[in-house]
Amino acid sequence: MTLPYSNAKFGRDTYKRLMSILYLRLAFLLVRVLPFTLYLRIIVNSVVVQGNSSAKQSILCLPKPLFDKDFEQLSYRLRGYGWIWFMKDLFTVCHDGLVPRGSRRQKAYVQDVFRNGAAWDKVVGKARVLMSTLREEKGVCCIMTANIDYWQDHALKVACRDLGLPVVVLQKEYPITEPVAAKFAKQYKGWNPHADLIAVAGKRALDSLVEAGIGSFCKVVVTGFPRLDRYRSVDVSSDRRASRRTTLLSFREGYGRNSEIEFFHFLDFLLGIVHGDAEIIVKAKSGKDASVISAGLRRLLSPPAKVALVVSSHMPLYDAFSTSRVIVGLNSLSIVEALLSHAQILIPAYIFSDAPILSESQCLEAGVHFARSEEEFREKYLDALEGYAAPISSSLLSNRKKVFSEYWRWDDSYSACELFRIALEELLQERS
Repeated sequence: MTLPYSNAKFGRDTYKRLMSILYLRLAFLLVRVLPFTLYLRIIVNSVVVQGNSSAKQSILCLPKPLFDKDFEQLSYRLRGYGWIWFMKDLFTVCHDGLVPRGSRRQKAYVQDVFRNGAAWDKVVGKARVLMSTLREEKGVCCIMTANIDYWQDHALKVACRDLGLPVVVLQKEYPITEPVAAKFAKQYKGWNPHADLIAVAGKRALDSLVEAGIGSFCKVVVTGFPRLDRYRSVDVSSDRRASRRTTLLSFREGYGRNSEIEFFHFLDFLLGIVHGDAEIIVKAKSGKDASVISAGLRRLLSPPAKVALVVSSHMPLYDAFSTSRVIVGLNSLSIVEALLSHAQILIPAYIFSDAPILSESQCLEAGVHFARSEEEFREKYLDALEGYAAPISSSLLSNRKKVFSEYWRWDDSYSACELFRIALEELLQERS
């Protein structure tokens, strides 16, 4: 068994977490011992403009997991702006000693704004000085965040409102099913996002936000996910049928009471039917997920597996999907993203505990194999892996995009980055 991408001790994810902790602790120390004006200078000097560094205007992006992939595509494709990946932890330390720790939670902070308004005003005051300096020295023309209710962003958003700087939300969360959409709309009923523009991935998110009344506070547009624009430039010249790589999307947690047991049972079953030069990538959802899976595999595999086995949480889906012959997934957003690939897609539907994201009719239209038994899955999987299944045709790829568009916007004429640019420039022109 080989685990070259596994999240072992001091692996990539561990290193990133360690560096974040060190930076945060250093920030905590500096903000206590230095005058705020001097600490502010350290923050501003740490800012690096990426993309077009000579652009007159820059977008300040407030980080969140997955958001970095959108940032990567936006900074690469939209060259009319500079792009700043802002380490907002450098500013969130300014809440310490003012805002109670118990109030620093998503959405819950709003109640503390009413109870402890004077303290929040002090944080907003610091944010106002920071944003004013970044506008003057780095050309920041707006900020972009990944959701509508992060407590870490509140003071920065209010400061931008005071300064006349637009706030843009590139909503990374998405209500993938109708029940989740209804819950989403109820959760945010009457919510003021303190934003000027919210860009969402698909119509269901738009409808949920409008139903919640958020459309009365700001403009909501459907752009799709910029990070998925990578699939527009995938190299399809090589024959993927020669590959014997399988990507398995983990379903260890959140899929029912026995999902972890089911996952290891299924992985054991999968390893039992592959051989030779086949390779399996287990795409874990997080570093913790990868560590648990790697540990479980060491207990499970005796003797070691007969195929190359990779466990990774940091390998991008794009890289795994674009080099795989077969993708196996269950009930996650990743299986929707897989519709943009040229791989065979299989769903072991007999494991489902809830209604599947892709219905059987959608699977039929998109050429996705919807296996209702272990034996059916074995047959379909070996057909796909060994080359008996037909290659992905252009008409089937078109059908896949059609099914994909039922969830997230996909436009062959306009990329998500371009649609986002159009909405952003309309906003900036309105404010100029």
